[in-house]
Amino acid sequence: MSPQTQMTPNRIVDSLVQRGVIQRPALEEAQATAQETGMQLESFLVENKLASDVDMALAFSDYLNLPPMQLKSFSPSEQLLELIPQETMQRHSVVPVARVAKLLTVAMADPFDVVALDQIQAVTGLDVVPVIAPESQVNELIERSASESGAGLADILRDVAEGDDIEVGMEEVD
Repeated sequence: MSPQTQMTPNRIVDSLVQRGVIQRPALEEAQATAQETGMQLESFLVENKLASDVDMALAFSDYLNLPPMQLKSFSPSEQLLELIPQETMQRHSVVPVARVAKLLTVAMADPFDVVALDQIQAVTGLDVVPVIAPESQVNELIERSASESGAGLADILRDVAEGDDIEVGMEEVD
């Protein structure tokens, strides 16, 4: 999540308190420290291990009335991954999880990142529907998908190097 000086809406922090994730005095101290350092409260809470990214995802889900999603066992298809550039997925911690007709569902760590949603809509030409996922799971899935596609390329290059049945042509220029 990007550092910002905005304070997290009260309903999000209330959700954390109600769930027993953090006590009110510790939360108030964290809010003051985050504001002094210019950090976004949710980033401060996660970085200082006062709340997990799963706790934050559930709090965002409650606040925005968006469904949460666990990505630990999820593997998006190659066709889904090709819809959004890898760099965009990494920069915005967002990954495509489903496509139905003109709707693309994306799991994202920061549901307030409207720039990411707009950019994905512009790149894909699809209507984008967000779901909330823990940041660590989104980033792990992005890394896993990048390494799998890189492994596929490595296999192709190895096969090319070992094979005798490959011809490379050159175009003559007049």
